[in-house]
Amino acid sequence: MGTLRLALALVVVVFHLRLLAGGPLETAGGGAVQVFFLLSGFTMALVLGTRHQAGGLRAFYAGRLLRLLPAFLAVQALIVLLDPRRIPGLLSLLPPQSVAYVAVANLTMLGGDLSRAICFPTRRDACLLPVEGNLNGPAWSLGPELLFYLVAPFLIRTVRGAFLLTIIGAIYLHLTGLVEQPAAAIPFVAPWRETALSYAFFGASFVFFGLGALAWHVARGGVRIRPLPAIVVILLVIPIPTLLPGWLALVIAALVPPLSARTRRSRVDRFAGALSYPLYLVHVPLIAVVGVWAAGGAPFGGVIPPAAWTIGAALAAALALHLVVERPIDRLRHAPGFLRRLGGDATPDGAVEGARPSGTRPPTPRWAPIAVGAYLAFPFLLVAGIAFAQSRQTEVSTELALVEITDARWDRGVGRTAPEVLVAWSEGVETWLPYFARVTIGPNERWVHVTERADEGLVVRLLWDPIPAGAPGPSVTVTRKVPAP
Repeated sequence: MGTLRLALALVVVVFHLRLLAGGPLETAGGGAVQVFFLLSGFTMALVLGTRHQAGGLRAFYAGRLLRLLPAFLAVQALIVLLDPRRIPGLLSLLPPQSVAYVAVANLTMLGGDLSRAICFPTRRDACLLPVEGNLNGPAWSLGPELLFYLVAPFLIRTVRGAFLLTIIGAIYLHLTGLVEQPAAAIPFVAPWRETALSYAFFGASFVFFGLGALAWHVARGGVRIRPLPAIVVILLVIPIPTLLPGWLALVIAALVPPLSARTRRSRVDRFAGALSYPLYLVHVPLIAVVGVWAAGGAPFGGVIPPAAWTIGAALAAALALHLVVERPIDRLRHAPGFLRRLGGDATPDGAVEGARPSGTRPPTPRWAPIAVGAYLAFPFLLVAGIAFAQSRQTEVSTELALVEITDARWDRGVGRTAPEVLVAWSEGVETWLPYFARVTIGPNERWVHVTERADEGLVVRLLWDPIPAGAPGPSVTVTRKVPAP
């Protein structure tokens, strides 16, 4: 499956390059990340079901950390070297409690997804933007991976556990559709995206990890597919409200086992897979470097399109990261007796998939039920908290005139190239417009991202989609949520 992993990483690279901004690729990048989660569920079920012997829990955790952490820290160090002002800038922006969160997220990989769902305050009385808190934006997805690794030995060893994780994940995603997103004027909730809970939060990964694990258990044989549980999975998964369509997730889960069986002995496939993780880590820093370079003129005389040589440079950097950092660590991780000294199986991750299952299982630690319960419950508690807070809110609206201005930036108060509008302001309105508001222009409705005062008026930046230049309507209606009287 290494070639598939590399292809998915390339999809994410192209998505971040915005080669087809506004086209189908906009959702393809997020869908590729969710397929990564599905493949991780399959791989972890394979590892735990065939090579994880008694006493090997510590070895399992150590192996996962050695697989992810060294390359992650190497890229974090590279980012700081490329932009040495980034850390002082963060420290000047954040109060102590947010500094602690940012430090944990950027040193341990844990929590990178939280800033997309939970509001971490800044000194500007606003929520910490995800791009401000994470030195490497795509690394947010490593947090859900690590949390899954923590509970995987107790959740997906059996087909029943994998089924439970899939069902709970599907139910969670359906419940996110019952709350208004992005959540408005709720102090503990970040307002950034409609998909904050259904994509960029670790609860949204449950269903994909579970489907991948289920696929391995079914393909392994000896599991009788019962009609009722299968129908329940299909009916719950197909309509899940997330970037990767549910029917496509089911199709991919069915195709992964035969694909794994056909490619497991291919050296080319393993090499391609080895490049996928470093490519995922290095491509955004490379894109930033390329942007600075391209600003001074097109390299290579403009013969090679910037996107093409950016992808090439990212692949070269990924290869260097693999050879310099990952390969030596892998040799240590797979050295005879290394994992055995940690209390587990010394069989390397590249062992034959059909290896004989271990005969005994390590005892379940006392903390395991607490960890599994917290892992599964926290996303539901967050959604319940948002739903309760929204039930106690009411809406207040006002109609403001669009500033009639036409120049290179504005067309009758609507941004020509940026998703923003320019409205008349007064002292009262300037303080009235918060981060959490909904904007209506003619038939179009968008969420406010952030507001700022300009010389011409009040600039309202909108979430996600731009408003077409020359949009109908002479005024803008702004609605905000406030606590009910």
